[in-house]
Parts: sequence; structure tokens; C-alpha cells
Amino acid sequence: MTAASPGAPSAGPSDDPLAGVRTWWLRSVFVSVLGSAMVGLANAYIIYDQTHSVGLTGLLAVCASLPPLLLPAVATALAQRFGGPRTYIARFLLSAIIAFVPVVLLATGLLTTVTLLIWWAAMSVIGGLFSPSRTLVQRMLAPPELLPELSAAVSRNSSLASVIGILGGGVIFASLGPIWIYAFNALSFLPLILPVMRLVGIPDSAKVTQRRFRDAVGLIYGPNARHDLRAACRYASLNLAIGGYMVTFPAIARSVSTHVGILSLLQATAAVGGIATAAAMSRLRGRTRWGRVQRGCFLTAGLGMLVLAWSTQPGNARSVTLIVGILAILPIGFARSLERAMLSALVQMRTPPQSRAEFFTYYALIPMVAIPFGQMVIGTLADHTSVSVALAAVAAMTLILVALGPRLRLRAAFDELTLEDVRPTV
Repeated sequence: MTAASPGAPSAGPSDDPLAGVRTWWLRSVFVSVLGSAMVGLANAYIIYDQTHSVGLTGLLAVCASLPPLLLPAVATALAQRFGGPRTYIARFLLSAIIAFVPVVLLATGLLTTVTLLIWWAAMSVIGGLFSPSRTLVQRMLAPPELLPELSAAVSRNSSLASVIGILGGGVIFASLGPIWIYAFNALSFLPLILPVMRLVGIPDSAKVTQRRFRDAVGLIYGPNARHDLRAACRYASLNLAIGGYMVTFPAIARSVSTHVGILSLLQATAAVGGIATAAAMSRLRGRTRWGRVQRGCFLTAGLGMLVLAWSTQPGNARSVTLIVGILAILPIGFARSLERAMLSALVQMRTPPQSRAEFFTYYALIPMVAIPFGQMVIGTLADHTSVSVALAAVAAMTLILVALGPRLRLRAAFDELTLEDVRPTV
């Protein structure tokens, strides 16, 4: 029997043929997120350092999101033609190649805000072409009863890797320069390919059914709409849009110190809460309704945002801004991470097998809209008023939504969600 890694869900029964692959894949996800976290820090620091604009820093999210929005039909067709594992391998092999571009730009002195944004958009084109591949592969890696546990383990591993990557990236950036960060990121995509090669040839639902991307809309709107999936998608949109508050981190860090280590500390704090996601999911499962958990997450995020807004007021001492800000970001990060892991597991479990390719493509597009929208709105408001005012506005909106919750049909629909697998319809 294969020994499970600390972040892996239990292997299940001894006849589980993918237990070892699952553990191997979780470790490769850790390495990949490590590189991505370093690059996220480097990208934000370089652009804010060159432009001194919160709004322009938000263009990173726009460049990462716009190309995939234009490619959902192509992504669905590719997933149905070649299946989840093959498109997954193609995605990360191409990503590893294109990820070396910043290394060349830095070596030749050509890395500017413009060239960095162009490269970032090119990376997102690759992600957009194969957007459902990761969810399809994750759905294949575990039996239905282990999917919630696997989703939580992915969230925990990703959060731990993000913390280490962001803090380590700050040290590497300051001591060795960003070129080594981008080089490691390019190499970090390769481990993702190896475990998934074991899945090639295994039948998956994406290739069994031939449906179009627009069919996914029928699960959200129309006479046969699934109210539970609609609720999950809308709450995911709100979660990710509120997460746009992180676009203010470079400005908050600059108000404390010009050292890149302050920015890495803030970003790591936002990620560290996710480490406890797996334990929280395991403890809460079966003890309370997921709708109640979601509302608690939203309330926690709103209150934390209010404290963060106060800490960033211009009159506060630098130590107050840093210490109180960190204490506010911790619960926000945990609440958002728990909600995302919960929503991811629920969508994977509740989507009908014959609709997974197109609906997972649809679900993968939600961050492409919500994240840049949140970052651009919050960033623009921060540029024209102040970071404190922008964060206070986000906190007010979040708390208002919590107060209005009982009047929204969305709340009742979300309470209907369960972690039970949906069987194919005949």
C-alpha cells in the first residue's frame, strides 16, 4: 500500500488503484503552487514599483482573465475530443515552455510592465484553452466518497505552498533577483505532468458525452435549471470578487516599507488561513448545513475587511498598519479559502456526469470575470480615494449582503447542496 503524504486524503480501500497517483499528484500540486506564489509576488512588486498605481497592478488580473473568456467553446471541444488527462498534460507542458519567457526578458533587460503583461496574457491563453482539464483530472483521481477530502487536501497543500512560496520568494527576490523566481516557476509545471500520465487511457465522462459549451448555461438558467449549482456559482463569484482586496497589498506594503519582504508577508498571511481548510471541512461535514458555513465565512470576511480598512488609515503608525493588518487578513484568508474549497467539492459532486466537461469550463470562467472585476473596481477606488476607503466599501458591501441573506432565494438554494454524488441521468 502506498503511504499517503501529509496533505493527501486517506487512500480508501485496498482496491483503490489510484491511491498512489493521488498522493503523487498532490505533491506535484504543492511544487507548482510554490512556483506560482513566487511569481505572483514578483509580478505585483515589479508592476507597482514601476507604475505606483493600484489600478494598473490590477491589470495583471485582467490579462490573466480576458483570453480564457474568449475560449470556452474551444476548451470544451478539446476536453471532449481528447479527454481530461491529455488536455491536462498539454496545458502544463506548454505552460512550462512559455514560463521561461520572463527569464529571457530579464537576462536581456527587456522586462517592463508592458512585456510582463503580454507574457502573463499568453500564459492565460494556455490556461483558457484547457480550462476544464484540472477539474476533470481531479474528479477522476478519487472515488465520490473521497472527493470532498481531496478538494480540502488540495486547498491545504496549495495554501501551505503559497505561504512558503511567497515568503521564500521575497527572500529570493531581495537577495538573488527575480530571474531565479521565474526559472523555478517554469520548472515547477513539469512535476504536474508525470502522475497524470497514468490516467491516459482511463475512460472519463468528458469524452463519453459530446455536448456544447452553451449547454452548461441550461444548468444555470432555463426551465431545467439546477438551483443548487446556480447558487454555488454566484457565491463563488462573490467570494472571488471580494478577494480583489488583495490588489491593495502593494500599496499597504509601500506605506510600511519599500522592502519586498513586507509585501511577501501580507500575501503569505492571506494564504496561511487555508492550511486549516482540510481540518475544518472534515470537522464540519455532517454537523451543520453548508449554507450556514458559507454565511459564517462571509460574515468573517466582512468584519475582517472592516478592521483592515481601519488599520490602513493614513494617520496610523506603520507598526499599527502592519500588525493590525496581519491580524485582520488572517481570518479573511481562512474564511475565503474554506468557502472556495467547499464550493469546489460541491460543484464536482453535484454536476451530472454527462455535463461535466462544459460545466467545469463554465465554472473555471468564474474567476476570469470575478477576480479582475473586483481588483479593477477596488484598485480604481483606491487610486481615486484611498486604500482605507476602498477596503471599507468592500466591507460594507459584504456585511450588507450578509444582512440581506434571509431575503434572497439564493440562501435557500444553497442550503439544498449536499456532498452526495449525482448519478448519470438516462
